Amino acid sequence: MTGAEAFYLPSGDGYVGTQATQGGWDPNAQHGGPVEGLMTRSIERTPTLVPMDITRITFDLIRPVPIGPRLDVTSRIVREGKKIQLVEAVMTSEGTELVRAVALRLRHGDLSGRRDMPASTPIDDHVHLPGPDDVQPIVPWDVANRPGFLEGIELRRFQRPGAPEGVTAYWVRVKLPLLPDEPASDLGRLAIAGDFVNNIGVLIETRTFTAINPDVNLQILRPPAGEWIALVGETRFDLTAGYGLCSAQLRDVDGVCAVGTTSTLVQPR
Repeated sequence: MTGAEAFYLPSGDGYVGTQATQGGWDPNAQHGGPVEGLMTRSIERTPTLVPMDITRITFDLIRPVPIGPRLDVTSRIVREGKKIQLVEAVMTSEGTELVRAVALRLRHGDLSGRRDMPASTPIDDHVHLPGPDDVQPIVPWDVANRPGFLEGIELRRFQRPGAPEGVTAYWVRVKLPLLPDEPASDLGRLAIAGDFVNNIGVLIETRTFTAINPDVNLQILRPPAGEWIALVGETRFDLTAGYGLCSAQLRDVDGVCAVGTTSTLVQPR
């Protein structure tokens, strides 16, 4: 157990990751989820000229983010406008760039009252997912080897509807606040959960290999409603090249709220 009160603690104008940020590939490095949540916080705090919504965030995980050293996150507006805004956020530690994120914002305008607007064209919204209350919590690693991040979330795995036996999906709930007395925003929770796109539905134990994602891309339709976020998707490997592509829908109890993709680099342990 980590005993952490939050994923991060303030340190001057920066942040220090607690053991609740610890990832599964390296005990001294952070899981991508909290990192992406902290970057999203910085982007959301960047002002806009008119009401806008974040519709895409791309995270490039340039270097492992260490646990312990102070982290600094800065943001700047790359393109300003009243219809479209582009924001860049950078995480550094002791002057070394660790993570870069670019977010697209679009103006918010309610068109629901018009009759001449296009309709959505979903093809799989009829697929029924078991709710989080219908799925048992899981312990995906031995208790002695649980990365600290798993103490900050609740993870529930279920058989993906319509997929071959053993292809699974997840419900994820963020339990810890991002900072003491500051819960992650709805988009922050989406970003934290979004790192689970990597290796979604993989059929064999990852103890025999590593498959680290150097990026996460989230195309966002709307913020998630409620505590739970489901990830339902697939992973494709090209083992002749040693890498793969992961893609998933991120859903809440009302339906799809985002689509995520990651690249994944495969290496034997």
